[in-house]
Amino acid sequence: MTALRVLGVLCLGLIGCDGCGGCGGADPVAKLVTFEPGVDRDFASAVKQWQPAEKDDEFNVGDGLRTGPKATAELKLFPDGRMKVQPGAVVRFVDTPPGEKAQRLSIEGGDVEIESGGLEIGVDTAFGLTRLKRGSRLRVGGSGGEQRLHLDVGAADITGGDGTRSMSAGDSLRLEGGVAVIEVQEASPADEPELEPEPAAAQIEPADAGLSEEELAAAAEAEEKAYGRFDEPAGTPMVHMPAGESATIHDPRTPTNVRISLDACPGGGVVELGKRGGRFRYYRARGGTSAVVRAQPGRYRYRVRCIEEGKLKRRPAKQGRLRIVKDSAARRLPTKVPSVTIDADGRRYSVRFSNILPSLTVRWRRAPKGQKQTLNWKARGKAMQRYPASAAGVQFKSGQVPEGTHTFSFEAGGTKSKTGTLDVVFDSTARAAYVSAPGDGEVVAGQRVRISGGVLPRSKVSVDGFDIPVKGGRFALDATAPSDRAAFAVRVQHRSAGTHYYLRHLK
Repeated sequence: MTALRVLGVLCLGLIGCDGCGGCGGADPVAKLVTFEPGVDRDFASAVKQWQPAEKDDEFNVGDGLRTGPKATAELKLFPDGRMKVQPGAVVRFVDTPPGEKAQRLSIEGGDVEIESGGLEIGVDTAFGLTRLKRGSRLRVGGSGGEQRLHLDVGAADITGGDGTRSMSAGDSLRLEGGVAVIEVQEASPADEPELEPEPAAAQIEPADAGLSEEELAAAAEAEEKAYGRFDEPAGTPMVHMPAGESATIHDPRTPTNVRISLDACPGGGVVELGKRGGRFRYYRARGGTSAVVRAQPGRYRYRVRCIEEGKLKRRPAKQGRLRIVKDSAARRLPTKVPSVTIDADGRRYSVRFSNILPSLTVRWRRAPKGQKQTLNWKARGKAMQRYPASAAGVQFKSGQVPEGTHTFSFEAGGTKSKTGTLDVVFDSTARAAYVSAPGDGEVVAGQRVRISGGVLPRSKVSVDGFDIPVKGGRFALDATAPSDRAAFAVRVQHRSAGTHYYLRHLK
């Protein structure tokens, strides 16, 4: 699929033009509410003869709307739905097949958000007919060979050639290279009293700050001549990372000043930061025992190059990856088990989860009726397992299907289904912890503070190298806030999620 084309069905029961060829004087199906310069429209009688759109323009079957590369538009879908059209999209209201009462909406490229309001709206996608229930909001978009659905609010059912699957608020589907990727939203629990272990006691020791800003400024001219241009000093660091570590930093107030150790460079060195896929020119800083770089939210690569005998070595001594996320991490981790349904239709599915392994329903929609079914299930590197199946399929509880790749098929009465593939993948971009105390900006440097929160199972938690005991997924620590940084960080390591730092800024 090299271009995105989505056909949608809008269930507008008041239109009343079954299979008409333009509908003549039929009631309009939509009205242009707001727009920016660069939005055009055409008419069913002159398709693709675009002209500038005007406020309160009404659209009938066959009419279309086009947004420019920097323009957006919002339409009211009669009687009370809404549609937001992002830049670079073409939207058209097309004829319905004979016998259908609903109208069709064609979206040719670009991203579109549909709010059903009091309507039930259907959208034809690569996954099948997606029926939006009342009070739902769906985003449809994509580029190249990828098509994506994300349900922000409400519920929807997707009906394809092999049956129906449900979507709940927060769920996403993506078709990429023929692989159906399912991203499930794990709901956060309701607020409840914190149950914390007895706090440990520690002193957060100040780390070496490296060269001062004055020293760096005085040597700037000589440095530029010898080693190239450096960026303005980043200022007071917020978090300290060992060189070579790859990590995600959750910072409620970006940009983030990150101090990276230069332990591998006895004579000092340079830290160079580059945008993912780009050159190491986003930020360059020099230091003696460490260097501080500044980064906005995004993904980066970094490398450490040592200075030896007055020369900057070409080969990096250390390198790693860095991700900055603007996130307070105050919201608790989800505890509700997500559920996913997959079909034995020959597709490859990828289920990504961020905290709790999902419960799983596996079914065969085209099974011969009246025959006993058996599910053949094989995890990579394991022996084949067989399960008796009902017409509703086989249900696995959370944890029964672990991370990894699985293949599955059904058989009944001598007939076999297509073989499907399932990848269960931990979402390493998700949060691995939450910090319930203190709140951001609540603590003065040098003040005694209690640090507490929760983490994923099998996580290791530390603050400035001091390990914090974890009991029942909760941690607590009494410590003294540092005076050499603008923030302190809770460091969390998890086998699948990787290394995360959670920042709390000081007053």
